[in-house]
Amino acid sequence: MMTSSRVNQKEYTKIKMIALVFAALALAETIIGIDLGTTYSCVAVSRAGQVEIIPNELGARVTPSYVAFTADGERLVGDAAKNYAPISPENTIFDVKRLIGRKFDDPEVQKDMKLLPYKVINKDGRPFVQLSGTNLPKELQNKIMSPEEISAMVLTKMKTIAEDYLGEKITKAVVTVPHTSLTRSVLLPRTPAASLDLMSFASSMSLPRPLSPMGSIRRHRRRLARRRTSLSSTVVVVHTMCPSSLSTLVSSRSWQLLETHILVARTLIAVFLTIS
Repeated sequence: MMTSSRVNQKEYTKIKMIALVFAALALAETIIGIDLGTTYSCVAVSRAGQVEIIPNELGARVTPSYVAFTADGERLVGDAAKNYAPISPENTIFDVKRLIGRKFDDPEVQKDMKLLPYKVINKDGRPFVQLSGTNLPKELQNKIMSPEEISAMVLTKMKTIAEDYLGEKITKAVVTVPHTSLTRSVLLPRTPAASLDLMSFASSMSLPRPLSPMGSIRRHRRRLARRRTSLSSTVVVVHTMCPSSLSTLVSSRSWQLLETHILVARTLIAVFLTIS
């Protein structure tokens, strides 16, 4: 199996976003793809048959998955938050994706806690982030937040980046998530700004076989299976195939890696953000 070391980071990121966006094409709506990364996140859109990775306000195609809280109560996300880390490391949150869906006593969580500059506490058996220090406004002092809530702040930032770039309001996105959170209905927090639908891709999602740049578009119908969760979210199983025009977007040596990412997409949850 080809790994990311066989292609440069720029192409590797493109491959991940192509897999996301073409998965999103199963839906008859304009939709962005967000790669919620542990260290960096990126957002892409499919326009005029091309997948375009959207630059942030600094012109960068990746944005640090950092969230920071300042002494005046401001919340920083992305590059601004990362730059704030030397000033207040205990209130600058990063690598939080590693905590999503895990138990507090998970050996990986315990190992990470020794390296993280911010405080991680046990709440109902799960790892939560707690702000610390007296330099914060009273309402933020000792504030406790779930990893999902912090991740939602990063997602909101990526959504804003897309909206500013595209000049239109974005209501839905396909988002990568850690495999550990697949069975959790609390992947993302109950924020006042968004209501969330959880969508999981069917296991049959893959590129046409045999894998060929000249492969034709293959479409298959699949029954939509719906059920209600404790958060009144709708779970929908979808399926799509990749069009032959995809061959123009990546080099031939990356095809196997691209196939792998689309196969991995069957374990991803697509989170639909509907902004009220």
